Amino acid sequence: MKKIIKWVLSFSLLSNFCWAELVPLSDEQMHEQHGQALITIDQYNENGLNFVRVNTGFDVKVQLNADKVVFGEYPRAGETQSADIDFDNFALGHIENGEIIPFELNEPFFEYAYDPSSGSNDLVGLRVGFGDSRGKMSFDINSLTGNIDVLLQGAYDADTWIGTFTVEATSRANLVNANGDIDPIRATQVGVPNGSTFDAVAFGFIPISLNVNNCTVSGFGVNDNVCFPLSNYKTLDIGEKVSDTQFDPAPGLFLSFQSRDMVWGTGDPGDPATQTYQGAFFNIPNGSLTLTPEQALNGIPRAQTEFINRGVGRFTTP
Repeated sequence: MKKIIKWVLSFSLLSNFCWAELVPLSDEQMHEQHGQALITIDQYNENGLNFVRVNTGFDVKVQLNADKVVFGEYPRAGETQSADIDFDNFALGHIENGEIIPFELNEPFFEYAYDPSSGSNDLVGLRVGFGDSRGKMSFDINSLTGNIDVLLQGAYDADTWIGTFTVEATSRANLVNANGDIDPIRATQVGVPNGSTFDAVAFGFIPISLNVNNCTVSGFGVNDNVCFPLSNYKTLDIGEKVSDTQFDPAPGLFLSFQSRDMVWGTGDPGDPATQTYQGAFFNIPNGSLTLTPEQALNGIPRAQTEFINRGVGRFTTP
């Protein structure tokens, strides 16, 4: 069972009084003080590890661009990509109708994980995260170690013994390798993993379960491929999906570094428990990105993230 100890550092704005020594204040004097917690520190243990989290109580709105973002660049057995996380033309926020629409980052925190098993608290992980976040995140993904929440849903043509007809099919996608096996480490593709099923409904009421193997779905006559390059998806909406164009802020955006596979998060509301892997890990809470067959195949175009075209891949026209 975890036990959370909270320390609070705060600033007070004094009104009508100035105190020159540390003495207790009366109830009347306390009533005149106004303040808000700036920093809180949580301590707890989970899965045999000790955690210390430094929470901040401020919100950030930003629009930024970076030529390249690389974390965890080192040789890794069995991997052909050079880094755990490798993005070109990374951007937070976007430009719409000539106006900057910033990316919202609320209540940033820093968290440290320690292993006490050796008799001393050995640092085994560092996480930089946010209470919640919302906005458009853009990039050219070369490799990703982490999570992206994707739902494939839409109308497909199914070949059956009674002919070809349109079905509405749905399935959850994960980071996979070229063979369709789940692979969240230095991934270059996203798709429906082997052994999964596409759950379809024909004529609005007949359920059909279609098997997935090697990135293909049996029974589909058109565009049966269900694995797609991550580089196809240039912009993702981060947040909790309300509609196709509206997202509420959502928890879970973080970048972490750990010396072993481990779970971050208490599992409490607003702090989902997330399995991470040795090295660098980027968790992207994009609110169940729903892709139609056409979007899955053709990708998502990049939102405009610069005002002028400098020829570096970050300018798009409406």
